Amino acid sequence: MQQPPSLSRRGDFRRVLQAGTRTRSGLGTVYVAPVSDPAAPARLGLAVSSRLGGAVERNRIKRRLRAAFRVAALTGVDVVVRPNRHAATMPFQVLEESLRSLSAAR
Repeated sequence: MQQPPSLSRRGDFRRVLQAGTRTRSGLGTVYVAPVSDPAAPARLGLAVSSRLGGAVERNRIKRRLRAAFRVAALTGVDVVVRPNRHAATMPFQVLEESLRSLSAAR
């Protein structure tokens, strides 16, 4: 499986965190910023704190979020997710619906 496009530069993260819309849910805190091309594939940035557990737990959360983001198939936005501890145990369908609802929140 191919990974979704990701935010990798500090400036991209900063732009989304400062100019984006913040939403809090059971997933954690999600920042969404529109991009100039509405047909462009959405890009995902993850900010997973070490407070969420060891490397194994943090990587599990990241894998689950990437997979849910890929299935949600958003376009025209950049998304940064700061997950909480519950993201590791949430049902996959709930993760997917949380991310899919971002397109309506724009």
